[in-house]
Amino acid sequence: MPPFLIRRVELVYLLFLPVFSFAGFPPHEPTTIFDPETGKNFPISELSLREDPPFVLSPPDPKEFPPDFLKSLLVHCDDPTPGVLEFLEKVWISFREFGFNWTRYPVSFGVLRRILMAVQLKQLLHTFVVAVSLTVTRLLLQKIILKSYSTHCGLSIRSTQRVLESSWKAFWFLILWLCTFHTVILSGRTDFTYPLRIFKDVQMRVGYFDIPTPPDYYRLYILQLGFYLHSFWSVLFVDEWRKDSAVLTVHHCMTLLLLQFSLVLRLHRVGALVVFLHDLNDVFLEVAKVNVYLGKRHGRTHALNVRLSNIFFALFAVTWIVMRLYWFPLKVLYATSWGLYVTNVGRECRSFLFFNTMLWALFLMHIYWFRFIAIMAVRLILCPSAGDVREDESDGDREASPDRMKHGKTKAFTDRKRTLQASLVKTPGECNGTLIKSNLSNGIVTCHKRK
Repeated sequence: MPPFLIRRVELVYLLFLPVFSFAGFPPHEPTTIFDPETGKNFPISELSLREDPPFVLSPPDPKEFPPDFLKSLLVHCDDPTPGVLEFLEKVWISFREFGFNWTRYPVSFGVLRRILMAVQLKQLLHTFVVAVSLTVTRLLLQKIILKSYSTHCGLSIRSTQRVLESSWKAFWFLILWLCTFHTVILSGRTDFTYPLRIFKDVQMRVGYFDIPTPPDYYRLYILQLGFYLHSFWSVLFVDEWRKDSAVLTVHHCMTLLLLQFSLVLRLHRVGALVVFLHDLNDVFLEVAKVNVYLGKRHGRTHALNVRLSNIFFALFAVTWIVMRLYWFPLKVLYATSWGLYVTNVGRECRSFLFFNTMLWALFLMHIYWFRFIAIMAVRLILCPSAGDVREDESDGDREASPDRMKHGKTKAFTDRKRTLQASLVKTPGECNGTLIKSNLSNGIVTCHKRK
């Protein structure tokens, strides 16, 4: 081909290249996404390439939110724990911006649809297997050792069931808290010290849902989800129904929703911080309950168990105040409100109202249960002897222990008399009058005067 023809062909190609690129060939699309948490690149699925572009957040309007202003906000990610007034002020600023400004931040049901599409069947299967395994294991253990343990300790069948239930819960809450402590603290992460940093790299991009959860967080979440699913149907079908069982059922439902959605939305660092501030309280509570039930064996009061129940109740009350009433709002609620504001202001903030509404409802439950803890603390100061306060007096309380059943006395008057005697907690130098069991919520123990 002559040189002048070659030059003309090249010229025509250069002139029509833009037309070909826009009309006949698709634009270049990214094939991988970078995860700042792990420093790795991950492939983007076809589903994300098709579904994610409508949800990608646009940069803030530079006229309303100048770049210098946004940079100055990011500095607050390293702020120390705020005071109460500062916390309330900044939370109000965040809710006023994200929660009540629906014109700028409209609620999109398409986001919920995309979240549900990102749920992995494998993760649900792992959760279900853990929950079923825990339930089957607990029922087998209870069936194997219930009668022999009841006879050995001189407890009624119902009291023995309570001992086994609380021992089971204490063991698993301790395991879960130790796993969470390793993930949040011992791993070298700074989320507990600087919770506002959690949202610094959280931004919706194409392929955001394709980034896998770090292995240690994934294992922790599967254990937590499996345990709370097991606890949910245990409250309904296995455990004894108590005064706070309805509230406890709602609590377990909210916990499951928060854990599941935070896992799908890759907010696992927030979820781990939440359970880190919760599980240790339950360990102390369940151990205190075990000692309450063991405090009355073979018709005698065992002072060591009474003393241990009071000690663990004190630990439970202190950790409840520190972790759930102080750290939870100033670490978690502060991060999910003000932390999102300083990192995402000016852009649509996905699921702000959903997560914060549920977290604040959880905090209100903490306050609701603390009312019973405060009542119990006052009664323990006035009357150190303890009885179980979570369970109502019922026919199960009047069940005779194995030692008493040997005598074969079944008259109604005699049974009633022995029931009252079993309910009494008498210790020299303590409360005057007859002490009977009083029933409060959440497994706390107390006694009061019989009028």
